Amino acid sequence: MQDLDECEDALIESVERQDWEVIKKCAMDLKNSSAVVFTGKGKENLPKDFVLIDTMFHYQALAVVEAAESREMVKLNIEYEKLRDTCDRCHEKYKTKDM
Repeated sequence: MQDLDECEDALIESVERQDWEVIKKCAMDLKNSSAVVFTGKGKENLPKDFVLIDTMFHYQALAVVEAAESREMVKLNIEYEKLRDTCDRCHEKYKTKDM
């Protein structure tokens, strides 16, 4: 998960600076990562809710990319908060549990 943490840190910094190109790159890096892969298990061996949250994470990362392309800060903040919510929901439920 270290790579995800680094991507998230870079995304936070780029949002604060309104660096639209870096926001898009970081969001795409997050979109192209997968918490499912980090578990070392196939989707069929994971809780369905975990897979659903992971899917929403990918969708929200793309929404952040689209918001950055529009260069609308309000839209970006909304989509970014939704992305963070997917992270928080998953971490609350699964981060310390052995799947």
